[in-house]
Amino acid sequence: MQETLYKTSTPDASRLDGEGEALYLTSKTENGMNVYFVEQFHGWWDSSVKKYILGQRVLSSETFTTFDSAQALYNEQKESLARQGFKHSFSLNPYGPDPIYTLISVD
Repeated sequence: MQETLYKTSTPDASRLDGEGEALYLTSKTENGMNVYFVEQFHGWWDSSVKKYILGQRVLSSETFTTFDSAQALYNEQKESLARQGFKHSFSLNPYGPDPIYTLISVD
């Protein structure tokens, strides 16, 4: 799973303005077992080099033995970021070139 959440006033401003948080839920093999982990990268648009910059920040060094456990942390972090204003979510679209957009609402 992968998506980027942006903290901007509109989704159109998201790609080249403001800051974003990229969340990843991935797996790897450790000691012959499949384990899952969640990573988070903070990013921002640097107008001086006209490039989006990603700096790594590991959300948790914990590995999970089940996808469901890792997904629970992923969803908790996604909700926390939305509460901080990162409410415009974009994820890869496996069926076309345009990303999938979701407006995250939190109560």
